Amino acid sequence: MRKTIIILLAAVLFLLTAVPCACAEGKDTAGTEAPRVYIMNDSEEREWAEILGFSKPLENIQTSRSYPSLADLLRECQPDFFEIYTYQYGSPRDLYLDGLIEPFEPTEAMTAEIESMAPYVRTAIRNELMTPDGKMLGYPSTDYSICEAPEFIGYWIPDAWAASPFRETAPPSSFEELLDFIDVYLDTPHNGFRLSYAGSKNEYLHQLLLDLLMVSWVVQCRYAGEPTVFSDPKFIELACRTQELFRKLLKEDYRKNVDTSKRYLFAWRQLGGLSFNGEDTFTCANMIPLRITADQPPLINLNMKVYCTRQGTPYASHSGELFETAIKTHVLKRKEATIYDVWAFPLKPDLDAVNRYLEKEKAPKYCGNTHEWAESVETLDRYAVPCMECSDYIIGTQYAEFMKAKYDFFMKAEMTAEEFAAELDREYAAAKDDPWDKHIWITDYN
Repeated sequence: MRKTIIILLAAVLFLLTAVPCACAEGKDTAGTEAPRVYIMNDSEEREWAEILGFSKPLENIQTSRSYPSLADLLRECQPDFFEIYTYQYGSPRDLYLDGLIEPFEPTEAMTAEIESMAPYVRTAIRNELMTPDGKMLGYPSTDYSICEAPEFIGYWIPDAWAASPFRETAPPSSFEELLDFIDVYLDTPHNGFRLSYAGSKNEYLHQLLLDLLMVSWVVQCRYAGEPTVFSDPKFIELACRTQELFRKLLKEDYRKNVDTSKRYLFAWRQLGGLSFNGEDTFTCANMIPLRITADQPPLINLNMKVYCTRQGTPYASHSGELFETAIKTHVLKRKEATIYDVWAFPLKPDLDAVNRYLEKEKAPKYCGNTHEWAESVETLDRYAVPCMECSDYIIGTQYAEFMKAKYDFFMKAEMTAEEFAAELDREYAAAKDDPWDKHIWITDYN
């Protein structure tokens, strides 16, 4: 079904930096100028004001226009504190190198919390959020889901694999090898087995193919410090194969509903150790990292929201005590269970209590977490290299154009891989020049 709506660009700029906000200058009744903040989640503003001795909650800055980058907004509006979402902007390190972030000393509570995190998260924080002398560029902000399901391709499921006609085939370890396996899968009788599950054709496209291709390509380019170029023979080859295999899979493998009588060969990153049939299991040892070819670094990309301090603010000395308030939000209290982010604190949650809570809420069995999977997250650094790269591959001002190109290329097959790659390159080039304050048509193609 094709649905068309008009939306102000500002309403969709959660994908970008152009969240509408107001450069407000406020003073407390005592006459002292209050700090200005640019924070997408404003839950800390009242508490921060109390800590600093202000009687009113701090206000988010607001502007009458949007900005082509977060750096431009910071330079013009000069918030004292701000929040970065790494999937949009990447690591804070670039802003630090541009002289826009003031490092701060971590508090004892911060140090203790970081030390309790899984080793791969500690590595990412050390590499992306800390200076060589141990100061911090930012701290995970208000949300119990600290890592928001790190990005990677998925898992192959060893129980199902060993019982399948593909038991002698090496499981894929990259996107290219995943496509190679899908070719084999489609050419081999596999009664009782399915590749994967998603609730709609659009989800199936994204979870199985499009997100994996695009995020792997973009993140690997950015991790290598190279420009993101799509009109590359390798990308064109993979895009062409992806288009052909998706259309074949829609006929052969796609089903709208999960079938617990089938054995699934792959599970995607949102799952916690159980296959879609609720029986077969997997761990991080079965991970397929985020890479195009097997000779690239085996990346796992962490999506993290972090509080940062603008360089030059007179409130820099308060960074630690303000940001430390987020620690209590990193745990979610429920009557039935205390819930931690299992990606950050795999050994802390009472998984049995969490699973009972999910069962009470009538969640599908495959939404549960196994102890084996959680324990494998603690050793995930054996299987993947953590990073914090911008993985938002859709250019916000080009959202409608991207959706149309995706629809024409994958759903209708009326665009070639070369044309699709050229359109992506055009969109990335347009990101530097397009005006962001405009009305746009956004078309949702399903």
